[in-house]
Amino acid sequence: MDHVAIDRFTGGGVDKMKFDDYPLAGSPVQPLILKGRFWIKLEEMSGDDKKALETALADFRDGLISLGGLGAIGYGRIGCFELIEKHEQNKEPEDTKKWLNLPLKNWTDSFFQKRSICMENAVRKFTADAIYHPHYFLKPPDKEVKRETELVSHAKKKDKKGEALLTGKIRCRLTAKGPLFIPDTEDENYFSMQETYKEHKNYRFFRTNKRPAIPGSSLRGMISSVYEALTNSCFRVFDQQKHISRSAKPEKFKKFHQGRVKKDENGNLIIHKMKDINQNTYRLPLYDNKALTESILFKDYKTGNDNIDRKIDTAIKVNKNIAAVAEHNRKFLKEKYSDEERKEILKGKKEIWFTSEPPNPDYAKDKIVKLVSQGTAGAISGFVKFTGPSMVNVDKKDSKDSDFDSKWDVSEDEWNSSAKWDIDILPLHNDTDKWKSQKKEYPRPLFVCVKDSVEYKMIKRCENVFLKPEGKPVEYTLPDRVRKEYNEILKDNRDNTEKIPLVFKNRTLHNKLSEGDLVYFISGMDGISAKIVPVRVSRMVDDKPMGKRFPSSDLFPNGNDSLRPCHHICIEDCEKCADICDHVKDYFSPHPKGLCPACHLFGTTYYKGRVSFGIAWLKNNRPAAWYIKSEDNDPLKRGRLTLPLLERPRPTWSMPDKNHDTRYEFGGDDKSSEIPGRKFYIHHPWSVDKIKKNQFNDKSDNKPRTDDIKPNKNNRTIEPLGKGNDFDFEVRFDNLREWELGLLLYSLELEDSLAHKLGMAKAYGMGSVQIMVEELSLKNERKEDSDKQINKTALIEKGFEHLGIDKSNLSDLSRFPHIAKLRELLWLPPEDICANVRYPALKKKDKDDIPGYIDFARKPDSKTKNSFYLSPEKRLAILQVPWESWYYDTKFTDTNIMSGAVKWFDNKKKYGFIAGDDGQDFFVHSTGIAIEGFKSLQEGQRVKFKKIIAHKGPQAINVEIDK
Repeated sequence: MDHVAIDRFTGGGVDKMKFDDYPLAGSPVQPLILKGRFWIKLEEMSGDDKKALETALADFRDGLISLGGLGAIGYGRIGCFELIEKHEQNKEPEDTKKWLNLPLKNWTDSFFQKRSICMENAVRKFTADAIYHPHYFLKPPDKEVKRETELVSHAKKKDKKGEALLTGKIRCRLTAKGPLFIPDTEDENYFSMQETYKEHKNYRFFRTNKRPAIPGSSLRGMISSVYEALTNSCFRVFDQQKHISRSAKPEKFKKFHQGRVKKDENGNLIIHKMKDINQNTYRLPLYDNKALTESILFKDYKTGNDNIDRKIDTAIKVNKNIAAVAEHNRKFLKEKYSDEERKEILKGKKEIWFTSEPPNPDYAKDKIVKLVSQGTAGAISGFVKFTGPSMVNVDKKDSKDSDFDSKWDVSEDEWNSSAKWDIDILPLHNDTDKWKSQKKEYPRPLFVCVKDSVEYKMIKRCENVFLKPEGKPVEYTLPDRVRKEYNEILKDNRDNTEKIPLVFKNRTLHNKLSEGDLVYFISGMDGISAKIVPVRVSRMVDDKPMGKRFPSSDLFPNGNDSLRPCHHICIEDCEKCADICDHVKDYFSPHPKGLCPACHLFGTTYYKGRVSFGIAWLKNNRPAAWYIKSEDNDPLKRGRLTLPLLERPRPTWSMPDKNHDTRYEFGGDDKSSEIPGRKFYIHHPWSVDKIKKNQFNDKSDNKPRTDDIKPNKNNRTIEPLGKGNDFDFEVRFDNLREWELGLLLYSLELEDSLAHKLGMAKAYGMGSVQIMVEELSLKNERKEDSDKQINKTALIEKGFEHLGIDKSNLSDLSRFPHIAKLRELLWLPPEDICANVRYPALKKKDKDDIPGYIDFARKPDSKTKNSFYLSPEKRLAILQVPWESWYYDTKFTDTNIMSGAVKWFDNKKKYGFIAGDDGQDFFVHSTGIAIEGFKSLQEGQRVKFKKIIAHKGPQAINVEIDK
């Protein structure tokens, strides 16, 4: 039969296209009603075939089979199905007996009003004066992942032991416990903000048929992550082949040679070694401003110390020398070459001629390049390794735009097509700063500008030059591993860079290693390149891929390899068999030991899942309750919330190289860096209220505050739903064992004090939701099963029994620490309490004096002290303990200890107020009372407490009775 005839709906075709792949949008309020016809030759069907067809159509009627693709994530759900013609009109009545007679629906339905399981208290003690990470890692247990080779059939209704398998539906209610946002990424300018804030992405909440909804894919991912952790399954969504790159100190590059990527006669990439420069550096000045350096006067920096003053005088002379050569080079490039020739020079393709001399006689190896014509006495040739004015420090600034050239404010397409290699738009130094060197300060020129309340300081002065080799260049082969590592560095450089103005971005000729690239490389044995990097101040790639970095122990000295995904791929470094692996990969992709519990339930590449998640719709067709009301009361657009740009999580922080502080042997096999575990975001919905308070008002005449969140290229504006919205969704399952269904039920509804994280902006505190299983329906294979009852609690207990946890031991999880910590990670703190949850900044900010990643990582030595230093072991220990603080805010000191009297305290509500001796009232929650036993206070009682400013105002913590 023609494929189009059975797959394409009338009206769905597109001219000159075989299929229209846009889904037809249906919803409970606006269902799609389809009418069709099919033909069957019943007289040629056996009785068993007819019965099988009737059963299949009954499953279709009962909603167990979806229409079309993507059924596992809610597409094609069937609400009603019926046969409206029993036979053709020209048939005799007795022939109707031959027609299809679908079996009657035989289901058992049970309804529930509460959750089934409540284990030991999941609360961890935390204090409001500490700062916590937005996410933590759940370390896997020191056990091998249990896999099954005999997989459950999708057709048979019994397992290998002869036990009946369960098929049915779970109807759930999802409740938002704080602001929630699921992005609809089809429109990146929903609020029409990009005319004012160029390239600022702004999204609406996900909708279908103009109604807010939650995609089944989001629900599926949220539930599967809990099920994976609960059952100690494999890391299902995981890039095994990825290599982590780390920043490396300049001195690590002394072993590197300069080279150019070429192709050999077979088309393979190789490296031509450039001329050895014997540890010299040849630098091409381009950014210094001669007029600026002339204004740097010795009298302004004189200290009175002869030795220091002599060095300051030398520094001023060096600045003038470099600026004079920079001005000459810019003029030479413009007058000597055409626009196209200049671009070819900056791309490293066209040869240049130059003379060189050290600007500072004390450092003869550092040579400054002065461009000259070919044939000039003493001239040598080479190529420019141009990366642009990319050495930039970024900071927030409460001031108007200044010194930002409008030519830089272009789209990425315009930038790549013309401006990227244009020397005329390069920023020239316009300011000076005191540059610290050997604990002394010397004058140093730099470029400073402000754009959209962000200050950019560009400190770069020169570009590097590669010397042309004399005679035939030495060739080095490029192994596949080395190429992949280089491409990983390029990708990480793109991903790890904020969306700064394009003029300050690192120029690269290609997005992956290609012919013509100028690179730095280490030569290995037998003419093989051991490692290559794009720039000298660069990143180095770990030798082992992520798939070989699972935690090691006495049981797994080389790492717990069983945690690798069940979708098996080769991660070995085998140059000779790479092509063979590619040809036979389909034979080895299924894991040789079978499937883990999660892959067995949710499916993987070679096994269809037995559970599917429907789209979640607002309960009872109620209108959505939005977090922010629309400013102009537009019924179609709700209020917008601009998110701040938080410092992002850094993989190298979570996976520290324990030897990285003291050494890094290129080409070595670092075994210390390990995957810390499965990532879970903690619940802190109060943090969103702080973001709401700090929104930038572009209609106000007041000067913006430092903490105002202004739209820019790097952050996002969203349309969030508010707390209390209820959604309905359905989970369908097919051929589940009792323990699988039990653990699925627990993974859905958890416990009263636990919650899931869903959607975007989890690190900001958004996405806390709870699920309640309200109805469980089981399909009965026999008529006599219709009267049986469903015990949800018993099913969940069977699930935990499969994990080795008897129902009598649910209150004691000491033998199952990974489950105990999972519950701590999922813990939803009570309302009206507050904690500071955020990532560290890159470095310490003067305004709050809180250390950042750089401060924590800087190892102290005999000359330099650093009280903030965290060893790699300590960093990892913090990230693997839920609600473990990474810093105590210095603002919360003993000076904030106050006294007062209790105004009132409600033991049922567990909160009250204290009248402080300073005249302020302080909110107090039972969790902030530091007394043993029952947490309560009496009216009029004198107390001492620590004062903090929480999201709802002054709050008292660490409350003690004043004796």
